[in-house]
Amino acid sequence: MNWKTLLKLGFTVLLLVVLGYQLDLRTLGSVIASARLGPLLLAVLLQLGLILVAVFRWKIILGYFTIQIAYLQALRIVFMGNFFSLFLPSAIGGDVFRAYYVSRRSKKGLSHMLTTTLLDRSAGLCALLLIGLCSSLYSDIAVGGVQLSRVFIAMTTVYFLINVAVFHDWSHRATSRLLTRFGFEALDENLQLIYAGLRALIGAPVSVLVIFGLSLVVQFTAVCVMWFAARSLDFDSRFSVFLIFIPLVNLSIMVPITINGLGLRESLYLLLFAELGTQDEISVALGLLQALIVMIVALPGGPIYGLYKTEGRVSERVTEE
Repeated sequence: MNWKTLLKLGFTVLLLVVLGYQLDLRTLGSVIASARLGPLLLAVLLQLGLILVAVFRWKIILGYFTIQIAYLQALRIVFMGNFFSLFLPSAIGGDVFRAYYVSRRSKKGLSHMLTTTLLDRSAGLCALLLIGLCSSLYSDIAVGGVQLSRVFIAMTTVYFLINVAVFHDWSHRATSRLLTRFGFEALDENLQLIYAGLRALIGAPVSVLVIFGLSLVVQFTAVCVMWFAARSLDFDSRFSVFLIFIPLVNLSIMVPITINGLGLRESLYLLLFAELGTQDEISVALGLLQALIVMIVALPGGPIYGLYKTEGRVSERVTEE
């Protein structure tokens, strides 16, 4: 275990201890135990549907890197990646896993495959920011005196500037020269792959619209997942609030400072919904339900991985014979 993982683990434990002191743990347990099965089951099914759409989006992106893979095969790899991300320090570990397995099947380099997952993540991030920005401008909510619309404007601006710096012709060349000058040739090589893939996508505007449209569907569904999870707790809050809070939570836990967002996610739910007068234990229970839903949908990746390894061993024996 390296020092970065230890640091994340320490911060995760610290946040959980702080939450433990703030909450009545017996009440928290009662709130979770009282969750109604119907809405919770619907949330799980929506989370599964979200994955099915996201795999289709990823398959389109793979096509622009001259990687052809059957939908069911891509789905199987995504399930395996989601399963292993449950045990890795961050969700990015799942991305590395699926990039590794596609690179083995397609005979492409791992950095090439990581590029496709990065573009996949970027498309989702863009949709997430758009949903949060539009919703916060429509229903202006402040947390701790800070207008959330301003937070989304700032994050969207940063996202836009980073993309311009990486993908605009002039700034791309300038960035490439700087990276080469300071000895970051490997990073520059990965950026060149991303740049080439994006240029190919830009040359097909219909595909760009399809990818962005699918990203909006995925991120809107993610909000619906948490809306139904909240309904299972008889959470009394407007759907428009979830269109602001859930993107903010999901954006925040992308920053790998805790183990899979544990502790940080629950703290954010507590902070955000406290502004609406929601009971602390209910807010934290909602964050824990989100982790549970993700875990339930990711668990089939374990048996799928077992079958994958078995098929691989059988294939090797046949080849040897």
